[in-house]
Amino acid sequence: MPGKLLMQGLTRVDGMNPDFASRLFDVFVEDSYERLQRIEDRIEAGDTHGAWRQVHALKSGCMQIGASAMTRCGDILSAALAADSLDLARAALLRLWQAFRDSQRLLGE
Repeated sequence: MPGKLLMQGLTRVDGMNPDFASRLFDVFVEDSYERLQRIEDRIEAGDTHGAWRQVHALKSGCMQIGASAMTRCGDILSAALAADSLDLARAALLRLWQAFRDSQRLLGE
């Protein structure tokens, strides 16, 4: 079940019930995990452009759900990818994975 503040924010939207808000959170977690895996795969393959596209999509979901730390980490990762710096991208991805775990814990309380 998503955190109390997240649920309050989501249920303020006209017509959004708590069950829908909970499902939205679940979709966010599932989608984020899959995108992080794809980002990792593309970085390991040296595909900085493909990884950048996945980060862009991930950040959109983060902004919609209110995972601001993930959004900031995504910005750093995007910059590393735009500079074609795989070493920096790997380090930024590790931080993004941590922000995902932290957001999952905080939003899921």
